[in-house]
Amino acid sequence: NGDAEYDENGDEVVEVPATGSKPIRNRVISQIFERLARAYQKAPVAGSNDEFRAYTFQLVSNRVKRLDFDIMQDPAALEKIENVPGIGPTSQEVIREYLKMKQLPKRIRALETEERRVALSNLQKIWGVGPSTAQRLYMDDYTNIRQIREGLKRNYNAILTPQQLIGVQC
Repeated sequence: NGDAEYDENGDEVVEVPATGSKPIRNRVISQIFERLARAYQKAPVAGSNDEFRAYTFQLVSNRVKRLDFDIMQDPAALEKIENVPGIGPTSQEVIREYLKMKQLPKRIRALETEERRVALSNLQKIWGVGPSTAQRLYMDDYTNIRQIREGLKRNYNAILTPQQLIGVQC
């Protein structure tokens, strides 16, 4: 049905091909770019290029899947990716870092733990709260639903719609 499934860490679950079928080339590298795209989509910061970054990293993920060489196995991979259209310097650096460290690139770790993004993501989990309202709540020093509930006890509901108020109460 096209809906992605995610594990408890938020990583997309990728089906392993059946025996005898063609393996998914560059799957790990592709998943890194998918995770970057999700991180930017999940909690875009107002005034940033996060939506464009998310779109770009998703494109890079798809391009990596279609490469005719295996980035993890090909000794000349780093030189080859410099010539692949759509895989720019930032994406190349992400690949280099992964190949060198064999762990999630620092860019992903930073995005997933950055206080502002975590707060925006938490706020957007409230029914009816989108990026704009989450941004306003964050600017008013709210980072989670518990704080908003406390604020409501002090009569803070100036920017919340009736639907959002229901979302806070649920």
